[in-house]
Amino acid sequence: MNPISDTAFYTCGVRAQDAQSAKPLCGDAYAHLFMTDHGNTIFDQLKTDVRPNQSIAVRHRMIDDFLRERLDQQPKTKVILIGAGFDARAFRLDHGHWFEIDEPQVIEHKNTCLPAASCANALERIAIDFSQETLTNKLPKNDRMPVIIVMEGVFGYLTETQIKQTLQALRAAYPKHSLMCDLMSKHFIQKTGKKLTDRIEKLGAKFRFFPENPKDIFERCGYQHAASESIVEETLIVQKQRFPLFLLRTFFKRIMHGYTMNLFEAKVH
Repeated sequence: MNPISDTAFYTCGVRAQDAQSAKPLCGDAYAHLFMTDHGNTIFDQLKTDVRPNQSIAVRHRMIDDFLRERLDQQPKTKVILIGAGFDARAFRLDHGHWFEIDEPQVIEHKNTCLPAASCANALERIAIDFSQETLTNKLPKNDRMPVIIVMEGVFGYLTETQIKQTLQALRAAYPKHSLMCDLMSKHFIQKTGKKLTDRIEKLGAKFRFFPENPKDIFERCGYQHAASESIVEETLIVQKQRFPLFLLRTFFKRIMHGYTMNLFEAKVH
């Protein structure tokens, strides 16, 4: 595994731990299938960070909720997971034609632990060496079915140039599509995220994209910002934070809105 792919074991470990809890947040009953001795070694370094780990489980559930609603409305939607890691939504959610795109070693491990052929939904896994191959050549063809792109926990590892290239490739392949992703602001990282970023970097990965307003680059690249939800607020609700939320929204607004789940719609020219 390369360092960024290694972090997939961390988030998978979070979901596996969550699934075994008394009140699971996202209930990913498949996550434990992907964990290896190597994966558990990685997770062991971060498993005591309760709040960041809960935010990852909450983030996953927020995407689940959106996809369930969209797939209920449009069952034939193509769901394309870029940097899919050990995502198992194709097995957990109803409907959709699913595509998982990630590094060859990730895809190989997934096929060994949970074969695509065993999925009740249509599922295709696509291997890509992000350092050598272009996303354009790997994206499924445009057959005019509704398309949702999900990039969870990905953009923070990319440079601004890589993000622009990714967005250009997506808009060229699918003139009309939805893009769902999580984003963190520079202020949020500086005030609350340094401990976690330091630990991630010890695993060999490096966060690269944390501008003050991360939504700007998407709007400059031809997307309309359609919706945003605070992952921080949802996590505090789960944790039954005693401090009144309206005061947090008022006095810590930049932090509350510094880590968000976002929905973008590609503008059709």
